[in-house]
Amino acid sequence: MMKKNITTGGIVMNAHHIEIKVCCASCGYKQVSNAGVRMCRLLRERVPSSHFCADYELSRGMQNAGLRDGLVKRKEYLDFVRMTLLDELREVMAGQRLSSQRTTLDDLRSQWEKAHGSIYVEL
Repeated sequence: MMKKNITTGGIVMNAHHIEIKVCCASCGYKQVSNAGVRMCRLLRERVPSSHFCADYELSRGMQNAGLRDGLVKRKEYLDFVRMTLLDELREVMAGQRLSSQRTTLDDLRSQWEKAHGSIYVEL
């Protein structure tokens, strides 16, 4: 396999005038393995997050950053969802809960909104 010339990137501006750092983290070819390791789908190897190659392509998410009606979810809400789902998964693995009894994301959202209000950050 031919190695690509990897160098340090700069800044690009998307169609919505948002500055995006050119690096592996903002590339459309970024892939995260099951172990949580950032990989390049083209190079098929681990690539440092602050580097990019000649085949760099802005990811779809970064292309859409700054859309007029975009909404940002509260970090506290995302932490609540993650911790609830992890706790339920532990219970399933320990045999204390059936997999079919897991809480849906809609139910978690309703719980959060009743206790704390909107799941979105007000910008």
